[in-house]
Amino acid sequence: MGRGRNAIYLAEKGSGVDIKDKAMECSQREFTRCGVHEADGVEDPGPGRQLVANKKATNLQAGLFFFLVVVNALCAVAADCAVGYTGGWNNLPSLISMIDARDTANAGITPTDSVSIPDLSGTSGMTWTKSSGTLSFTTEDNIPCWNLNAGTLVTSTRTTLGDRYTLFYYWKPRASDTSPSGWRGLHRSTSSGDYWVMVGQSNKNLGMYSARNGADYMRDSGYDITIEWQTLIVTGVATSTGSYEGTSTFYVNGVQVGTADRVGSGTQTWTIGHATDGHPPGYISVAGVLNQKLNTAEIKELHNRLASTSSVSSCTACPDGKYSAAGNGQVCGCAAGSTGSWNGFASLISLIDARDAANANIDPTSDPIPDLSGTSGMTWTKSSGTLSFTTEDNIPCWNLNAGTLVTSTRTTLGDRYTLFYYWKPRASGKPAQHSIVTA
Repeated sequence: MGRGRNAIYLAEKGSGVDIKDKAMECSQREFTRCGVHEADGVEDPGPGRQLVANKKATNLQAGLFFFLVVVNALCAVAADCAVGYTGGWNNLPSLISMIDARDTANAGITPTDSVSIPDLSGTSGMTWTKSSGTLSFTTEDNIPCWNLNAGTLVTSTRTTLGDRYTLFYYWKPRASDTSPSGWRGLHRSTSSGDYWVMVGQSNKNLGMYSARNGADYMRDSGYDITIEWQTLIVTGVATSTGSYEGTSTFYVNGVQVGTADRVGSGTQTWTIGHATDGHPPGYISVAGVLNQKLNTAEIKELHNRLASTSSVSSCTACPDGKYSAAGNGQVCGCAAGSTGSWNGFASLISLIDARDAANANIDPTSDPIPDLSGTSGMTWTKSSGTLSFTTEDNIPCWNLNAGTLVTSTRTTLGDRYTLFYYWKPRASGKPAQHSIVTA
């Protein structure tokens, strides 16, 4: 059976293929239900999904086969999220591993030596079992999860981390910095010993542990974890094929918090925690790996899904006024026929907007204005003079006729860029105007 949701079964007359056995195999390996494709249509795959027929199904020559069996959204027909929906991250071809405590195929499973959690990536035979310590399926703060505060998960399936990748988690880190181990390990690779994500020894330093580096193994992102439920998304870009050198960029709750100068490219899946030494991470609700580097807008969309009450695999409607194309892992943007959402651009490095709910009515004399780009920790405060939030000619704005804004965050202007403003120049009788500068 092929990987994911596009496998097809064609039974040739006299071939002896047992369709019931094939359907059962499908149901055991995948986590959506199985059905049979009838001549008059295909069973509805569920809310928010659309069926995409495999072209092979339309190219059969009459007389060669006496039936075509389709296992619902798994075989010959792919179930993608429909227009106006987001989700379905399990269907991305770049997904190489994922467990999700809110998914019906994983929910309620306490892994032991003999009881396993099926991996949702569709990688053939991939499961997760207990490696060491004690662990259980539980609910923490009303969130379904696996309690890995004193235990470790392991898989015997090896899938390789690419040169451009994204790791994603919904987790609550272990409270103790020292017990039962001084380290908190998320994904650890095989013989190389690299941890794609790790919290430093006896501290809260979030980073990456590069055993291949030869020395100075722990590479700190500069961010200290908090002991609460949070999303963690890490992108990795290697400098060359399979290299441990590169950049890991860390996002907590959808906001970039730091970088490390090593990556896990070229290493393979093994444990969550450590197979022999422990290093349990805490409570894990979702842990996944994509061999694809997500952009800023996709990271925000994945964060929203991880922090929601729905599984990462399910399709949910975009918010009112937002739109998405059909497919999986799609970003909810402006509705069809509308324009905007400039803050969603991956190239945006800074933006303040007095009409945005996140900026409106903020007087920077006393409170910082949060930058809307998503750049980690970036805010604007009063630097000198006097300034205030006001309304001029019925337009919300900051009065900078006698003052200046400043930020302590440094982002670099590229060799091709665009600046944009809506402003009324000081001491001018002209009405408000816009300015756009490109270079």
